[in-house]
Amino acid sequence: MNKYHIAALLPLALLSASAYSATSNSFYMGIGDVGFSPENDDTNTFSDPSFIIGGGQSFNDYVSMEGFFRYAESKDNARTYERNYYQLGMSVVVSSGELGDTPLEVFGRTSAIATFIKDHDTTNGERTDTGDTNGGVFTVGAGLQWNINADYWARAEYIYGYATTGLGAYDEDYDGLQLSIGLDF
Repeated sequence: MNKYHIAALLPLALLSASAYSATSNSFYMGIGDVGFSPENDDTNTFSDPSFIIGGGQSFNDYVSMEGFFRYAESKDNARTYERNYYQLGMSVVVSSGELGDTPLEVFGRTSAIATFIKDHDTTNGERTDTGDTNGGVFTVGAGLQWNINADYWARAEYIYGYATTGLGAYDEDYDGLQLSIGLDF
């Protein structure tokens, strides 16, 4: 068996091992101001929050993997255009575990995200499609998680998108805050 076959089997082996060692699965929803704007655009206003829905699996108390869908929207101040952002991503989350006798955890994440952007001209109150763009974004983030009880948790996190590919005239980076509430089962 050559090295490429072994490399192809590695993700399957990790997923199989995680099924036996997982401490919990999770589901979460959240809001924030995570998104990016056209390059050199000083009229960007995120008047509408971004929304996220996701789920994941813990490998142990310190490492988990999450998948998510995020939607964001931006409009210029004059309301002449609107952009809709659809993102589908995977994250690896590393946590400190509960800090001492507190229900708090510090965590960090890195994500790979497929992004689809749909542009609309909204001049004169009409909404006309003006183009689509798709590509990828890589992000890192950090935050604080409060374990409300054995089943529920809340998170506040800062997310920084540090690299994009295939997104043309959009910023190379973006950042934002996100608040989420989740359920472990």
